[in-house]
Amino acid sequence: LFNFLKERGVETLIKDPIPNHWQEGLNLSRFKLPCSEQLAREVISLPMYPELTDEQVNYVIEVVREFYQKH
Repeated sequence: LFNFLKERGVETLIKDPIPNHWQEGLNLSRFKLPCSEQLAREVISLPMYPELTDEQVNYVIEVVREFYQKH
């Protein structure tokens, strides 16, 4: 989905690329938390800010729907 959106001009970000238990200062990296690690790799943030127009919102919706129709 990330690449599909990018190819169509929709900017996305990986929400939290480093799981909390890997954060320096927490000293929790010894724990194995595969679900947290997977979510850190896969959860993306869609565009969301006050200046986003209705037209832009509808375009993002359209592209996400297109992705799921194809996959």
